[in-house]
Amino acid sequence: MEINYIIVVVFALFSAIKVRISLASASWDAESNTVKQGENLNVTCIVSDFEFMDVIRISLKNSEGQVLTLTDNKDLKLPFVNIPRYRVGFNVLNRHGYLTVSYSDIRGEDMGTLLCHKLANGDVPVEMKLHVQVPVKEIYLRQKKFYQWKRLQELETVVLRERESNELECVAVMDGGLTPTELSIVIGNEDKTQFFTASEESKIHKDQDSDLGVYYSEFKLLYSSMNPVREFNGLTITCTAIQDGFQNASTSALLRVEYSPVILCDKYEHHGKVGASVVIACEIDANPSSQLVTWMMQSFDKLEPVRLDLANISSIQTSEMVLDDYRKQVKLTIGRVEQFHFSSYHLSATNDVSTAEVTIVLLPASLELSQIPSAQDQMMHFLKQQQLPETNMAQTSGGNWILENLVILNTFVLILVILLLS
Repeated sequence: MEINYIIVVVFALFSAIKVRISLASASWDAESNTVKQGENLNVTCIVSDFEFMDVIRISLKNSEGQVLTLTDNKDLKLPFVNIPRYRVGFNVLNRHGYLTVSYSDIRGEDMGTLLCHKLANGDVPVEMKLHVQVPVKEIYLRQKKFYQWKRLQELETVVLRERESNELECVAVMDGGLTPTELSIVIGNEDKTQFFTASEESKIHKDQDSDLGVYYSEFKLLYSSMNPVREFNGLTITCTAIQDGFQNASTSALLRVEYSPVILCDKYEHHGKVGASVVIACEIDANPSSQLVTWMMQSFDKLEPVRLDLANISSIQTSEMVLDDYRKQVKLTIGRVEQFHFSSYHLSATNDVSTAEVTIVLLPASLELSQIPSAQDQMMHFLKQQQLPETNMAQTSGGNWILENLVILNTFVLILVILLLS
């Protein structure tokens, strides 16, 4: 009888304890907190039905998914115990336990999910999101050359070249918190962000500047092109990171766009008279400036370099005049036009990037380019001139006509024999 009574009492006590444990719960004073880097913050976990021997645990779930025990009651754990900005306060009032974590000069790496629960069977941790808004730590431009990224110094010159793979990237770096950041690109005085592709990346880092070694975020804008816009040449590129509540951060570099020559002539069809003078003028735009300029003249079925004779006033003279760092004016002057000067002239300009060519035609003053007969038409005209008209054939006596044609036939046979024997 006494044994049964003891069993009943024990069972009742166990049931009471079980009910008390299942009813015990933890809660936070707020579901989430958002603060700026450098601010102070207090967060409190409240546990009901707190007993003298109970322990409240607060943990931090970081960006790697690791759960680090922050404190058990007032017992700060490593590495937090060595971080001066962490403090804890513990109090019990009316069977409620209050465990407060105080942050001073909070940082982005403190961001994460805080977990709180009582170390007892069946007690489920409750979460609180801690968001830390952080400013841009650094912003810089970098260029990819020979498969490696090179970081550019402020106002350093970056060279982009046509016909090559060009990659230029702006990178904004922030420690810890994922703060919404907008990057913009201005070239000269115009917004050119549309030429760039945005991306975002988070990386784990553990360096001397980090107490917790959590992670940092990179926001990027990438420019990639085989044909950089040549109008960008000589302009300043500025990348700016824009964040609400923080001062904008920016970096700049100087753009040098190298491009193949472009040849523009005042006209491509010139007209002249025998005895008069003619000047053909063109402008060449190139970066780097054209290192080789060549004039060629069409002579029958081939191109030949123009013949220069400074002592002969009727000869062809060439000249160059530098207009600026990228442009030069070139001229071809014929002092006194002769019949053989009526031809086509080919101008070529070469720099380190490529070669450009144009063709200019010199025609007699009374002849338009469209009036020049084609080679086929000229050949047909020549053949017709070699044929004897029927009227002349009829007027020629039969004997003389036969004799003349026999002579022509014998001549052709003789020429054919000579060719075969040679």
